[in-house]
Amino acid sequence: MARKFLIVLLAVSVIGLAWASALNQSFGSKSSGSTKNFELSYMFSVQNGYDLVDHTLYVSITPSVYEYYAAKSHIINGAGDYAKLVTPVAVQPIAENIRNTANATAYPDEEFANSVLMIVHKITYLKSNAKYSVETLVENEADCDGLSILAASLMKAGGLDVVLLLYNDINPPHMNIGVSLEQMPVSHSWWTAPSGIEYDNKTYWVAECTSLADWNVGDRPQLLVNAKPQVIPLTNCEKKSLAKVSSGLDNALLPSSTSINLAAVYSNGSDERVINISGSISPSFSNETVALFVNQPGYAPTVFQTATNEFGNYAVFWNTTFPGTYILKTSWSGSINYSGSDSDGITIFIGAQQPVIIESANDVLDNAIGTTQSQTNSPWYNSLFSQGSKEFLNINLTGTDVTLSGDFMVLSDGHEITPNDTTITIPAHKETYRLPRSRQTVTVQVPEQQITIPGTELLSSQFGFILQQNGTNHYTASVKTLSDGDLSEIAQNVENGAVFINASDVAARNVWQKAIAKVSGDVVTAEVCDENGSLLGTASQKRTGQDLSKLGVLMTYPTGQIIAFKNLQVEAVTKVGPPTTQNVSQGSGYEFLYPYVRASLLLGGIGLAVVCLWQRRKSKVHSSTGSLD
Repeated sequence: MARKFLIVLLAVSVIGLAWASALNQSFGSKSSGSTKNFELSYMFSVQNGYDLVDHTLYVSITPSVYEYYAAKSHIINGAGDYAKLVTPVAVQPIAENIRNTANATAYPDEEFANSVLMIVHKITYLKSNAKYSVETLVENEADCDGLSILAASLMKAGGLDVVLLLYNDINPPHMNIGVSLEQMPVSHSWWTAPSGIEYDNKTYWVAECTSLADWNVGDRPQLLVNAKPQVIPLTNCEKKSLAKVSSGLDNALLPSSTSINLAAVYSNGSDERVINISGSISPSFSNETVALFVNQPGYAPTVFQTATNEFGNYAVFWNTTFPGTYILKTSWSGSINYSGSDSDGITIFIGAQQPVIIESANDVLDNAIGTTQSQTNSPWYNSLFSQGSKEFLNINLTGTDVTLSGDFMVLSDGHEITPNDTTITIPAHKETYRLPRSRQTVTVQVPEQQITIPGTELLSSQFGFILQQNGTNHYTASVKTLSDGDLSEIAQNVENGAVFINASDVAARNVWQKAIAKVSGDVVTAEVCDENGSLLGTASQKRTGQDLSKLGVLMTYPTGQIIAFKNLQVEAVTKVGPPTTQNVSQGSGYEFLYPYVRASLLLGGIGLAVVCLWQRRKSKVHSSTGSLD
């Protein structure tokens, strides 16, 4: 029994190790940072008496809206959970345009519902998991449940009473929707009567959403004639959303733009750090809602709301207490004539707040004479803040004349602690020692000493834009915070002729600067420019051979402060390799704990293995002596 228990524990340790590794990898997901909208169009017709009027529906979806719904939970634990994926607010601009074409007809609700079905039928049927409506529109494919969720979202947004109908007693199961109308559907084949489901003292007319035929409201596929569906009301559908699509009718939408800026970080005296995020929309409409999307891997984006003033400007404050990497975007949902737009994505890295290692001269004195041991002087405690250098871009490519560039900014409220080196005097004191291999002790007088407490070295970190050649025309381009090992390697490369420039000597706080590392012909160059493109500093040299170790731009910043990146890109002539758009690795903020989690699990597994071996040896001894275990 004990052996089985130990084996189970050992298996749990191994699984835990794998989980910790997978967790670490899952927080290394990538985001393209694209700002280009998904542009869609659909043809549909409205029957108005004897006239059939054709319309074109234009839909524009920003990447932030798609990413928002793609990151939300898709878990279906029961039939009722399908209703959670119905999002009428997100697609309301589409529904309003379709509704406007149907309002003048004799049966506006029915004509509106049939127009929705006509649009949904144009989307490709493909076996897949349940999706949000925005995902189905962007991907242009869905299963019967995804198509039904889209149709239900549009119809509910247009004011209709809708339910989902789930057929579990057929193989495979199927889903469509039921629509409540003021009258029996009139647009149906003369030889068949409309089909409906009685629920909650109402008749919900069947509406098939797949594209196998041009079904209208009331048409039921032959396969479902004898099937009895489970009715799923939409009582728990999404009630509000800041992530909306934009839509136009019969005229393509005009483009818009949204800008984003970061201001200084303000501190309120607590662990919170507050970033002022501002910008504007164009055209400059007032009282328009602007959403701030804060993206972190493993979670749906957090959304904040603000409004534009009379000049089209907006501002929003974001409070954060957790370290990690975040992608910030602001987004405007557009208007009747204008498509929505996203701002550029800005990568924000918030380092762990490192305490002042030496809190006071008294702490040093107490430690020196052995009376106290400050927790903040513990090597284990301090090592927590030196773990997990972050990589914001990492691209391997083949080409010539390679250029790595990107904008960066160190945000500051002007109140960073930057202690100077301090010299203190430790007075003479007595210390007692135990003699080796003896119970006797000896007391000695320690003379007065003077020691220097280092200051800024303990409170600074660095990041770099680094271009490295791995062979003829093969390069690795990276932007990351630097560990002690990285800095040691860079120092060795500099001694061997590598080209690096220290941006700390020329870069200012709270403004954007551009870093450029490039190989052009036989010349390598590292540059730092201001936001207007004026050169602040440069270093270059001529290559004597084909090999190049490293070159780049380094920047020092206070540990625990906030750095921002945007427009990270790599360009090369005759490039071969991955896309060179921004490739941002995001983090949870707890990456510095992963080595300790893995180490603890590994040590636990080793300990269990030792115990198992000991138990096995003990069992053999008992067997040889005739004992029963």
